[in-house]
Amino acid sequence: MQGAREIFAKAYAVWAAVKQHNEERSDIVGSLLKKSLTMRAADPSIDNDIGIEYRKLRDYQAALAAWGKALELDPGYGTALYNLALVHQVELRDPQAAIPLWHRAIAAGEDSAEAYSHLANAYNLSKNPSEGLRWLRRVLERYPDSPQARQVREMMRTQEERL
Repeated sequence: MQGAREIFAKAYAVWAAVKQHNEERSDIVGSLLKKSLTMRAADPSIDNDIGIEYRKLRDYQAALAAWGKALELDPGYGTALYNLALVHQVELRDPQAAIPLWHRAIAAGEDSAEAYSHLANAYNLSKNPSEGLRWLRRVLERYPDSPQARQVREMMRTQEERL
C-alpha cells in the first residue's frame, strides 16, 4: 500500500498536468489529493510537505491548514512553524501574525541567521525598528560568519541612523 506522501506526490503531478489542459478534470485529481490527506500517518513531516506543495500552488490557506495539522501532531515542530511564519510574513503580508511564529520556530530549533533576519524584518514591517535592530544584532552575535553578515551590518547602520 502506498503512503500518503507517495499518493500526494503522484496526485499533485497529475493535477498540475490536467489543470494545464482541462480545468474541469482537475476536480478528479483534487479528490486524490484529499484522499492522501486522510491517509497521512502520525508524521508531521508529511503534513509539512503537503503544506509546501500547497504553497507552490499559491493556495496559502490550504498550506496554513496543513502546517496546522503538523503542529497538532507535534506542537514544537520547528519546520512547520518556520513555514507558517514565512507565509504570514511574505505571502500574506502579515508581519504581526508572523512575529510570535518566528519566536516559536526559533525556540523549537529553527535557530538560524535566516530565521533571526526574518524576525527582525517582521518587527521592522510592524513599525518596531528598535526590536528589529535588536534581532539584527543577534544575527551577528550568533552567526558572525554567516553569508548575510555584511548585509545585516548595512541594515543595522541604516536603522541606527533612523533611530
